[in-house]
Amino acid sequence: MKKIMLLGLISFLWADFSANVLVSANSGSHNKMPDIIVDGNGTIHVVWINNDDNKNLFYANSSDHGNLFSTPIQINTVSGHVSDIMYSGPKIAEFGGILHAIWADSRHGYDETNIYYSQSTDGGTTWTEEAPIGDVSSFNLYPEITTSEAGKIHVIYFQYNRRFLRFEHIYHIASSDTGQTFSDDEVVNNYSGAIPCECCPADILILNDGTKMVGFRNDDSDVRDMFASFSGDNDTEWGSLTRMSFDQFIIDYCPSSGPGMSRLNENVALSYMVAVNNIPKVYLKVSHDDAVAFGDSILADPNAADDVRQDHPYTAITNGNWIHMIWEDQRGGNDIYYGGMNVSSSALSNIQVLNDDGQDVTQRAPRMDDDDSFVYIVWEDYRSDQNIYFTTNYDPDAGITDDIHPSEFKIHGLYPNPFNSNLTIDFRLESPSEIELAVIDISGREVEHHSLGNYVSGNHSISWNGKNYSAGVYFIQLISGNSVQTRKVLYLK
Repeated sequence: MKKIMLLGLISFLWADFSANVLVSANSGSHNKMPDIIVDGNGTIHVVWINNDDNKNLFYANSSDHGNLFSTPIQINTVSGHVSDIMYSGPKIAEFGGILHAIWADSRHGYDETNIYYSQSTDGGTTWTEEAPIGDVSSFNLYPEITTSEAGKIHVIYFQYNRRFLRFEHIYHIASSDTGQTFSDDEVVNNYSGAIPCECCPADILILNDGTKMVGFRNDDSDVRDMFASFSGDNDTEWGSLTRMSFDQFIIDYCPSSGPGMSRLNENVALSYMVAVNNIPKVYLKVSHDDAVAFGDSILADPNAADDVRQDHPYTAITNGNWIHMIWEDQRGGNDIYYGGMNVSSSALSNIQVLNDDGQDVTQRAPRMDDDDSFVYIVWEDYRSDQNIYFTTNYDPDAGITDDIHPSEFKIHGLYPNPFNSNLTIDFRLESPSEIELAVIDISGREVEHHSLGNYVSGNHSISWNGKNYSAGVYFIQLISGNSVQTRKVLYLK
């Protein structure tokens, strides 16, 4: 059988997602809780926590769609106190060429943990000395940050009583002067009828009409559905409490995960976890009217076994109204999974594993951003030490027609993925052609290659059984003349 060099394999990897790239090189061996933002020039910016000896905030960027990341630098000037409690990781936002980073920091003592802010005006090369922006009389965690289309900075965080560390409020603050000053705290949860889960991060989204929306997990008698509170563009009062999910499942422990929200025009995607028979599963809901009403809950992957645990979902919406969803999934270890669909669909498709390590190690805490056309994803990965890894579905040839070798066919479905018996491959031919099947393992070795015969134009389905091979990641390749289609699958035994 042929041996294909791994570098060559990368060149024909299916256009959906790239080979994984190490982001946190040279920043130590214990890296966790990344966040990512893509600016208007397409530069990717990533922050994360390193806790080799002391907990510090690190940053790196890429100007080539994630092929290569810069040498990481430390943002915080007072070393050793960045908080990594639960999922209270650092966050990053950008507007008009200015980067904004926030994190929880305990430099004045654990019970005085506060939210700190720093900015960069030179693309991440240098950062201002950080300043506290949270309530100085409280214990504060779970910061989130976003910017409006007018450039206003919005921050939310959880505020706890310092003496007893008892949750009290979700606070919102804002800056209209590029982070030079922030407004007074506004209480987001000034209502009765729902109790925010005190260990589940909230999320903030600016809607199409400028309305601020904070989504959070409820904690009322262990029925932890999703709720939201709203405030007008220039309002300081919060209200309009809205229940967004009605799953009614009981979770008798703190799940440490809240909703993931994204918007494109008036389409809003909401991802979240609920416990089905106390096993966490991830769901998606979609609104077509700027979060006024949401459709039915969509289970991310109905093919996942009942005992497979899933958590910490996140979403993005790109041009063409395509929703992208990522989450942690334990069916083949602890992997990062992806599924996508159009906003008008009722089920995710193209479900796959994003980490290409092929090992039974832990990947967790995924985050995602987009540049309107493609998505860019980072996560915490234990394949070698504890590092931050990256992948993207960026395709430099997207929308470009090859007049010499036009695409004669397309794979439009592989299922189930992961699979443990037969894998079904759906494809479409625009004209009659001979079809070949190749199977490549994670090392780049071609383990199978044979002709499937001649097919007429139209839709077709074939199957592949991996019973003769070990469990792991494989690349399924269909060849039609000069056209090649490649997809990544995970085989479980």
